[in-house]
Amino acid sequence: MTAIPVESWIKKAQKNTELKEELERQRPWYELQRSIILARKAAGLTQDEIAQAMHTTKSAISRLENSEKMPNLKTLAKFAEVLNCRLEVRLVPHDR
Repeated sequence: MTAIPVESWIKKAQKNTELKEELERQRPWYELQRSIILARKAAGLTQDEIAQAMHTTKSAISRLENSEKMPNLKTLAKFAEVLNCRLEVRLVPHDR
């Protein structure tokens, strides 16, 4: 099977309404994942160091950063605490 260049895939995806809606639905999770990774890197900590501070494993931190499953708030709060960050959870109305 031939790989499809990313630009071509994006153009096709933009024309697919169902795919666009699904990507938009998942956007908050991907933004959270990105912020988790960026916060860890900004703190200059490795996954191992975070894991030790949270009394868990490196694989658990890797799952936190890469899984498609949303972590629970207790885990996120502990992660934020280790990074000396504040965890904010907000409900934002959709634009109408």
